[in-house]
Amino acid sequence: MFGLFNKKRKKSRLEDWQIEPGEQFKKIVLADSVQYVDTKGGRTLYFSILVFMETPDRNNASLSQELSVKEVDKIWQIKGIKVALDHILICVASVQHQDDIEWAKAFLHSLKFNNSVD
Repeated sequence: MFGLFNKKRKKSRLEDWQIEPGEQFKKIVLADSVQYVDTKGGRTLYFSILVFMETPDRNNASLSQELSVKEVDKIWQIKGIKVALDHILICVASVQHQDDIEWAKAFLHSLKFNNSVD
């Protein structure tokens, strides 16, 4: 089962991932997720974590599925997940301009897991 609420852990599981989109993004921390909004407009990144109580067989931070790209109300959504140790990182990038789709894909592929889990 998922261990979504681990009271012993003080920091967010999202901190176990290297998510650094750049200075032009404003970080919005929510209870169980984080969003990065491009202050120049047009790009938003959303991340959330699922945590397994037991470690799955995979222990690398590769994209576990192909990224999906879909246009919804004139916004392009690029979605995928990454798996590392007992984490599943849910990734969603929303961009207004079709030219930003390749940027979003490259950014999601570049995400790294920090192995220093306490």
